[in-house]
Amino acid sequence: MDYNIRRYKENELEVTERRLYTVKEGRHYFLKNWYKVLGFIIVFSLISPNISSQNKMATNNGATVIELLQMSYFQIVMFVFIACIAVCTLAHFIWDMQDTKKIKNLEKRKQELELELGLVPVTKADNSTT
Repeated sequence: MDYNIRRYKENELEVTERRLYTVKEGRHYFLKNWYKVLGFIIVFSLISPNISSQNKMATNNGATVIELLQMSYFQIVMFVFIACIAVCTLAHFIWDMQDTKKIKNLEKRKQELELELGLVPVTKADNSTT
């Protein structure tokens, strides 16, 4: 193997290993930081009923969410809280599936590079696929 190609493959292997490490460390953000996420959702839920549009062109003339929805403060807080929890749960599962797929692809590429560089002993099963 040419020196430049080998050097390029070694650099690619190093980058692949770093990307794999980064993806594995960044997985399950909502589970690792549940107290931050829950705190943000609680604060947002408590503030959201009093949000109003300050836009002069708005048709609601700066009415708050309570005035627009004609619901009690507690009902709006609970609605926003449940909606935020649902969105975070959905995001957690979607990102987990994406991370699993990315890890699988990166590990596959890492194995391919290790075989090309001769860092892993070649077995008969590996020879039959090439």
